[in-house]
Amino acid sequence: MPLEPRRNVTRMAPSISAGPTDTPLLLQTIGENLRATARRFPEREALVVCHQGVRQTWADLDATVDAAAKALMGLGIEKGDRVGMWSPASISARSSA
Repeated sequence: MPLEPRRNVTRMAPSISAGPTDTPLLLQTIGENLRATARRFPEREALVVCHQGVRQTWADLDATVDAAAKALMGLGIEKGDRVGMWSPASISARSSA
């Protein structure tokens, strides 16, 4: 049986746009931006995973990311390598490598 088309669907804006813009890029890597945010707001909440009872400040999250990066380096991953991750949404999936 074919599905009925959904009615009253709100159209969302595309997540990617092209063309000239006056909005500058950050000119930072994700890691650089995370480190700067952790230094600026070390005690503010950065991550909350309610179903696991996890709360991390920016300083905690920065340390977690560093630990995961070190674990990947221990596996032979080097600067410039591309790494993909497919996992359930959980803090343990993000902090263990």
